[in-house]
Amino acid sequence: MEKIELKTNIINQDDVAKVTSGLDKAFGKGKWSVDLKSANKVLHIEACEIDETEVISVITQEGYKAEPVGL
Repeated sequence: MEKIELKTNIINQDDVAKVTSGLDKAFGKGKWSVDLKSANKVLHIEACEIDETEVISVITQEGYKAEPVGL
């Protein structure tokens, strides 16, 4: 299993709901979460294969931003 963490501008449950369909389709239900309590609103994904570009694409298609935590 691969793991990835990206900081996002997803700020509440309504925002999470907007990206849920795309993330579920790409990585599966229960394979991802957004830590809304963290300062960086970190998106955590754990799946067999993770393409960071695909993750960012899914997020940006819904009008949000995602980038590696270290940036």
